[in-house]
Amino acid sequence: MIVRSRIVLFLFCISLNAIAQNHIISNQKLISSGINRLSGIYALMNEWDSYTFDGYRYYASANALSTFQNQDWTLMLDGQRMDINFFNLKNINVLPITVNHVNSAETVSHPEIYNGEFTANGSINLKTLKPKNGLSVTGRYSAGNETGDPGPYFYTKHRSSNVEEDGPNLSASLEYGSENIWGRLFFYTESFSATDTSMRKRNPQLGWQDFKGRRFSPSLQLGLRAFNGTHNFFLGYSTSEIQPFHPRTYTSNDLIFFNPAIKDYPVQTVFKHAGLNGNVSITSTSQIYYSIKASSNKLYSALKELDNFDHLQTNYYTNLHYSNTGGINYFLGAGFDYTEFSVSYSSTTKGVSLFKAYGGMDYRLFENLISQTGLEFQISKNSPALKGYLNTQWIQSNKLWVKINAAAIQTLPEEKSDLWHWIENGYDVFKGLNVNYSFKGKRNKEFKITTDLNVNYKMNPSLNFMAGLLYRNFNNYFIEEVMGVYNPDSSFFNSFVKANTNSNGSIAGFSIRFNNKILSTLEQSFQYRFLTSVSGGLSFNNEWETIPNHKLNYNVMFYPFKSFSLWANLTFLSPVKLRYYPKLEELSNGFYKSSLAERFILDFSIRKWFWNNRLRFNLLFKNLLNNELRYHPLGAEFNLSVFFTAEIVFNSIVEW
Repeated sequence: MIVRSRIVLFLFCISLNAIAQNHIISNQKLISSGINRLSGIYALMNEWDSYTFDGYRYYASANALSTFQNQDWTLMLDGQRMDINFFNLKNINVLPITVNHVNSAETVSHPEIYNGEFTANGSINLKTLKPKNGLSVTGRYSAGNETGDPGPYFYTKHRSSNVEEDGPNLSASLEYGSENIWGRLFFYTESFSATDTSMRKRNPQLGWQDFKGRRFSPSLQLGLRAFNGTHNFFLGYSTSEIQPFHPRTYTSNDLIFFNPAIKDYPVQTVFKHAGLNGNVSITSTSQIYYSIKASSNKLYSALKELDNFDHLQTNYYTNLHYSNTGGINYFLGAGFDYTEFSVSYSSTTKGVSLFKAYGGMDYRLFENLISQTGLEFQISKNSPALKGYLNTQWIQSNKLWVKINAAAIQTLPEEKSDLWHWIENGYDVFKGLNVNYSFKGKRNKEFKITTDLNVNYKMNPSLNFMAGLLYRNFNNYFIEEVMGVYNPDSSFFNSFVKANTNSNGSIAGFSIRFNNKILSTLEQSFQYRFLTSVSGGLSFNNEWETIPNHKLNYNVMFYPFKSFSLWANLTFLSPVKLRYYPKLEELSNGFYKSSLAERFILDFSIRKWFWNNRLRFNLLFKNLLNNELRYHPLGAEFNLSVFFTAEIVFNSIVEW
């Protein structure tokens, strides 16, 4: 009975993922790519866009579902929601786990209800490796460096410190595994450079020459098979405060780019999380899924003159979900979400409560037509919001199928729980930062419609081709417009921010993709996407000009032996413009530009294993062409960089 239940549930999940086009990045691809941090996963997610100011913190958005400034996508670890938001930035590297313990990364690029969450703006679920039977230990070291650093004076008395070094990054784990219980005790410490000329030039007040960000992240994972189900507990902590091995100075803390002020600030950040999730089989065809967690994000300035630059955001969340796969496949669920916000300069603490109820079903109208539909109702302070989706797949043959994804989504301001929501509720985070701002109209519910049409044709067992169309329509869309005037005498930007609460517009695009397994040891993939705005006001069109109209990605992976692999990834991005910085190039004598030219990015990785896979070495070359590479006109310039990673793994050193 239990075996039959698992088979039915597996087939049910496969049908849902086939319709919704969830993409799974395998452990083999993660390993072969040589990425040294979790943020490197973005380079493997062709349907997502990402950019960075400093090479450590990345802004990301899924399949044109939102602009870069709104980090509303959902991050999960083994199906457990992780809220790691610091001032509208979701820095995935804060998560207290490293990429070598990730078994796979499942990305959801279209709206659906996934693990109890409506993925209105996409989702990433990192599934960790289950420890081997017995007692195991792992260790990992990684570091990187720009090849041109530290400059022409290396062998003279004028030599500078190594300002472009990334790392060292060290991690270790003690693990135990068995059939019914497993666990992992883990810690990670890292350092990262923040000394690019672009960053130093616009922040002369800091006076640092060799800033090194630091982070220390311990965690505990426990897994259990019991009560006809699987249960996962995760306890995580990540901080840039006082940590082992590093002194406490402002040059060894975190650094964030605060867009409204157009400045970088040294800050101390602390993330805490405790959560439990799992499932229980009721019958051979029905299960209950549950999730409960508490987490907090604390941020405050590392400089005394910015004492008011802080916040503490605490979240409590619970969700219960029932699924039935017998006869008619359906699910029902409900959840409660409470977020509390406080700052040091106010004795008032405010919170937002959100309650949601949802349901959906998977059914066949005809033998070759499968549909999946879902609806979520959410309410806060008597203000309701509805979200719904319909995903349909028409299977013409075992070679040809057509998929349609459509969704209509209302979003409450309270759902975002972003910086501007709390400013509107009385917390003047800009106090002391000399940032002027205004709200254009009252912030209302956002409403968007998304549609996707994709045609898949499997030419043969090793070659698959896809072509797709997409359309997005936005109403009452919130856009943070930051106007920055550069002062060449002080190197500062004087900023004014307009919170545009009712921007409207629409975008459209198309894509083509193919995946080809040339040999059993050689595979390649290609994807091209075109995206443009087709209607909207000035602020809407200005915002979408920051996303490349053309994006091309070509990926090759070659693994002739089990212990050796080669990986290469070529990305082309068309020019982008930022219209928020008038006369920037003129005032900075060409140092800063308001646009970015087309960019070719080539990454190459070599991986080799030794000693029966106990020793693993990887060499990753980023921007191998050594082109002038920036993701933002004010951001750092990334030259050719080399990253080295070494791992030692002793699995099952003691078996029971």
